[in-house]
Amino acid sequence: MTTIRDKMAGFKKLSWAVSLYEPPIPPSEENSTNVLESPLVVICSWMGAQHNHLAKYTEGYKRLFPSANILIIQCSVLDAIFPASSLWHQLRIRRALEFIRMSYSRDTDNLQTKRPSLIIHAFSNGGSFTASLLLADFSSRKMEHCDALILDSCPGQGTYWRIARAFIIAAGAHRMQIVVKIVLSTIAYIGVFIGLALPNMLGVENTVSATRRSLNDVSLLDLDVPRLYIYSKTDQMVLWQDVYLHSEEARQKGYRCVRELVLSDTKHCAHILKDPERYWDTVLDITNEATIIPLAENRGGISRL
Repeated sequence: MTTIRDKMAGFKKLSWAVSLYEPPIPPSEENSTNVLESPLVVICSWMGAQHNHLAKYTEGYKRLFPSANILIIQCSVLDAIFPASSLWHQLRIRRALEFIRMSYSRDTDNLQTKRPSLIIHAFSNGGSFTASLLLADFSSRKMEHCDALILDSCPGQGTYWRIARAFIIAAGAHRMQIVVKIVLSTIAYIGVFIGLALPNMLGVENTVSATRRSLNDVSLLDLDVPRLYIYSKTDQMVLWQDVYLHSEEARQKGYRCVRELVLSDTKHCAHILKDPERYWDTVLDITNEATIIPLAENRGGISRL
């Protein structure tokens, strides 16, 4: 019987927040059925997710793309305290960016070589925030480029009560005894007020709202990059209407491939449990829509807007 420990055995820790899986199977051009046959997959976890929670997704990508490298970037409740521009987040994603850059620089002697393809799979507001940090770095360097974006249970709205509830659930307070629940809930409400509501009152955009805007920013994400939204009408942490409105905004902005997998009876960041085959078929379909820019073009910082 294969255990969670067995499934995550191939991962090595690059930092406290970043882990890497490098496959034993080398990339091959033979029998390629997908333009992203040997991609680099970046999984941006939801807040508080551990490796055992993510194993079902890493295993799925190993089956879809046996020669893919897989990066995991974890997100904790503590991460929400610091603004996007802080040194904390620069350090949190640094090792992931270093590996991505190294992947892009492997073929520097041959500028016509097809560059590594990159899939970003983000979960909840925590994961979509991490994804926005990556996209901002890519945009500033004009080198790396996201080829397919998958948004599972996100993005939400940056409203006070919704964010506070998400913090409480992420901390597990809703499952604890009443006294502990009251204490942790109070801390969550105060923390969210200081970190998110107060900046709004002062005219400063909060992290969730900024993330939501960034994911439809054409200067950060090319209009040709296909995206998939996966969400449920019974999600209690990120309302389905929030995700739907973001997908509609993406279409209005001119994004050319916007797809949705809408479920009716699944929980937050647990949509895969309902119908794994349908989940992965939809993920594979969106990666088939990707278009790879050769290294020579990509280095020029080209825009296809």
